[in-house]
Amino acid sequence: MNDQVFHIKVTAGSNPVTKWTIDFGDKATQPSSLSGKGEVDKDVTHHYKKRTGKIKNELTGKITEVPSYKVELTAVDSQKNEVKQTLSVAINQDDTGGTQSTDTTALQTKLKQKTKGPVEAGPIVDVSVKTLELPKEPYLGKSCKVNMVVKNNSSSAIQGCYAFFESEDGTKRRVRTSLTPESEKTVIFTWVPKKEGNQVINGYVECEGDKDTKDNKITKKVFVKK
Repeated sequence: MNDQVFHIKVTAGSNPVTKWTIDFGDKATQPSSLSGKGEVDKDVTHHYKKRTGKIKNELTGKITEVPSYKVELTAVDSQKNEVKQTLSVAINQDDTGGTQSTDTTALQTKLKQKTKGPVEAGPIVDVSVKTLELPKEPYLGKSCKVNMVVKNNSSSAIQGCYAFFESEDGTKRRVRTSLTPESEKTVIFTWVPKKEGNQVINGYVECEGDKDTKDNKITKKVFVKK
């Protein structure tokens, strides 16, 4: 039996929940999705007929790659704000010839299988600094550009993030930015070095609700010429 149990929990934020839908990513078994109104906190079960991974045809010997199922939970509130969370589910063949399921991807989502424990569906905030590009030969008192690439690692749009630039000579810059789901954006800072010699440069991003801040900062050194 390839019955998969998911615990879904949708709670209201500033506005009441009007509708939720869970799509099991499987058209072979009907119903392929379930929907409801208002908040929800319950288990739902779906039976997957086909397993995923590499499947060999015993007659032809041909191997077919079947992708994992993409399970998606969508919640909409009264102001038509929408939140989506996804989970990748694989149905693999075990040593006994039966099947087993595994969570194939460690997604930072709020839709999890029951074995992971119940969690609520809501916007995930996860931003990081991907690169910090400094000028190769900055000169004292001359304006130059510093490029910092900020990445949104989540499947939700993020508003009101702040990107920061700080140099050892006391220069500080702050830029407000927004990010679309799973996107990157280059933030450009203007820097006029105030002292010559080696300087430590910090580029970082701050966003309300970001739980993982380990990758939110990059520090580099640069030599300022006279």
